[in-house]
Amino acid sequence: MVHRLQEELAALISDLKQEQKKVDEQIAKLVNNRTRIVNESDVFSWVIRREFQELHHLVDEEKARCLEGVEGHTRGLVASLDMQLEQARGARERLVQAEGVLEQLGNESHHEFIRKYHSIASRAELQQARPLEGAFSPISFKPGLHQADIKLTVWKRLFRKVLPAPESLKLDPATAHPLLELSKGNTVVQCGLLAQRRASQPERFDYSTCVLASRGFSCGRHYWEVVVGSKSDWRLGVIKGTASRKGKVSKSPEHGVWLIGLKEGRGYEAFGCPRVPLPVAGHPHRIGVYLHYEQGELTFFDADRPDDLRPLYTFQADFQGKLYPILDTCWHERGSNSLPMVLPPPSGPGHLSPPQPTKL
Repeated sequence: MVHRLQEELAALISDLKQEQKKVDEQIAKLVNNRTRIVNESDVFSWVIRREFQELHHLVDEEKARCLEGVEGHTRGLVASLDMQLEQARGARERLVQAEGVLEQLGNESHHEFIRKYHSIASRAELQQARPLEGAFSPISFKPGLHQADIKLTVWKRLFRKVLPAPESLKLDPATAHPLLELSKGNTVVQCGLLAQRRASQPERFDYSTCVLASRGFSCGRHYWEVVVGSKSDWRLGVIKGTASRKGKVSKSPEHGVWLIGLKEGRGYEAFGCPRVPLPVAGHPHRIGVYLHYEQGELTFFDADRPDDLRPLYTFQADFQGKLYPILDTCWHERGSNSLPMVLPPPSGPGHLSPPQPTKL
């Protein structure tokens, strides 16, 4: 009886030890988990402090820029008013002098009074002493920035600054459709009238008038711009590196192509399923493209004004594989749509002058 109870007790102790071991393992995991959370929190807190420090620096830069603009504007206004003050004080001094001449004339004898009164010199002095009518020009303080717009204006400038620096991209001649002519160091492309004989490479477009950038992106945040000028038809965006380039390009995210474009100079659209008409104000000459790969966002901007990027459309997608910037010049329409598309250098405008074609 005792022996059986001792065996049961030993079994219970063994079970408790097993449970204790499991609890110890759970405690170790919890401690590790807690340590990891604290460490990750510390790192992320450091990142937040760093990012806000950078934002404070950018805000301070914008504040200095705004204040310098106001001070420069004020200096110009004050200089103009100082000039008017100098002229007015000179006129007043001449009036005082003329008044003294007249008072002295009034003390002369009758003969001298009559002789000097009709003197031409005195009349000339009096005429010269009189200030010109309308010489005072009122000036208003108009700094070009309304008080209520300061935050919005600075926010727009900061938005551009927090985007990645513009990429310096070039086009890949090996991908260009035979009608396309590249120039300016493979940064300018236009659709020619005659197709040239090209090697039928797998990477070359043989139907759609497209060309890819020579560099693709498979991670990170990237921003670039394309000058479309006054073209009546164009498309641009990104394409998966594995998307087919033979036959008509299927312009939809389902086929690994994310594009916006202009049709016949009138209608802007995003090439989704279905297509989305875009209410674009005016006709942007420069389009900005922002890719956030991990977040799955591709955003297009009206980039005509660098300090006021205006969103046009955003695609949301689960990007996989390498994505390449793509330009589609569209058919030249017998010359009416032959203007080029340009990948401008990050620090300067695009060149829209007629390019000299280079061999592909």
